[in-house]
Amino acid sequence: MNRDDIIRMAREAGVEFDDEGATGMYGFSIWERFAAFVAAAERKKLSGPIRIRIMSAAYDCADEGETESYNIVKVMCSDVLEMLNEP
Repeated sequence: MNRDDIIRMAREAGVEFDDEGATGMYGFSIWERFAAFVAAAERKKLSGPIRIRIMSAAYDCADEGETESYNIVKVMCSDVLEMLNEP
């Protein structure tokens, strides 16, 4: 996430900017919305690499014929994906 991404999310939350930065005083609800945008962007960024690692581990277990390990990895996968999708 770069500076432009942060500014875009702040604007989406309702923060106004001029050449020097954010203008005015803002209530808690705007910063709460901004934090939610940032958290969602971070979850999205993390979800791809985590899914790849989990699927790789599941395939390794399946290739080795470890049914119990494969099922454990599947459960872990669903738990992690559920956490990533939580708002």
